[in-house]
Amino acid sequence: MNNAYVLVTGANGPLGSLVAEDLIQAGYSVTGLSRKDAPRDFKGNWRSSDLLNGEQVRNALEGVNVGVHCASKAQRPQ
Repeated sequence: MNNAYVLVTGANGPLGSLVAEDLIQAGYSVTGLSRKDAPRDFKGNWRSSDLLNGEQVRNALEGVNVGVHCASKAQRPQ
């Protein structure tokens, strides 16, 4: 078990969910962060937050050793 606490933004997206899952399997304590609710099968901790809200982000980062930013605003080209 690792002692590092990791925050993964966009943890319910295609990239963030894979990163979070791999970190959890490697023994890290992972908190997923997203505007949406946690996926049912998410095995770590979860915080719903808006990355544009500085106070919410600061609160989410308390006690975190490493942040992995996977959140994005994906759009299909017009």
